[in-house]
Amino acid sequence: MMHILTRQSLRAIACATLALLLASCFVSDSLFERERIWDPAWFGRYEAEGVMFVVLPDDPAKHTYLIGEFDGEASKVDTYRAALYRGWNEVLILGHLTLGKSDTQAGYTLLRPLGANRFLSKWPDCNPEFAEHHRLTRDRDLCTFASLETLRAALKAYADENQKPATEDPKPLEHRRDHPLSTIGVTAQAGVFSDSEGVHGGLNLIDVPPTSPAAKAGLKKGDQIFAIGGPRPAIGEELLLRIAAATPGTTIAVTFFDGKTHAKREVGVVTAPLE
Repeated sequence: MMHILTRQSLRAIACATLALLLASCFVSDSLFERERIWDPAWFGRYEAEGVMFVVLPDDPAKHTYLIGEFDGEASKVDTYRAALYRGWNEVLILGHLTLGKSDTQAGYTLLRPLGANRFLSKWPDCNPEFAEHHRLTRDRDLCTFASLETLRAALKAYADENQKPATEDPKPLEHRRDHPLSTIGVTAQAGVFSDSEGVHGGLNLIDVPPTSPAAKAGLKKGDQIFAIGGPRPAIGEELLLRIAAATPGTTIAVTFFDGKTHAKREVGVVTAPLE
């Protein structure tokens, strides 16, 4: 399972943002919460064709994953909330929401976790003929599904006609089952906060054990991290992904507001090796 999320599959997730606005796509008004599957074996850092992907637990209670795409030296991280569903045979269905964009429309694609042909290379096209054949509601090139069963049937029909091989398996950089902030040893809550510098993403530190890498660098409970080695992001989830993406044993630049003095500070935190 740890080899599943390659550049090809996650590039499809990235394309879905534009697909919702510019092209054809399959959507639902939710991520079909009751039918999600959950497997910690997916968590980790992966690399394919120079792009690194980080997969973290987003909400174990709701069975969702947090996915970040780090493309070279680009300052922006593409961040998504995703869920997995059983498809058919060895095929899984991947649904995603683009964080900060929409909490109602989910885009879907397919994953093949075993065998040579793991992935479909593009999104299904919700053209009028396809929608009519499957009796789907179509509006502005979007096919809408009321149930996972109808989604599964339509995607299977598409897969049967468009099977294409994957070009490269990812290199597993790390496989992790721990908390995404274990490398700096803290517990934090991601969110969007308003302060003197505007509205930005942040991490409120809930617990900072005295022996943790973060505590050794001067961070403490009540501090708010708002940047990791770069510009301040729009959502706090991106900070989680940036911390998880850091190679163990390296120093990351952490910018934060002191919880007691409210002063802006920057420290270097040496990430701990993963167990």
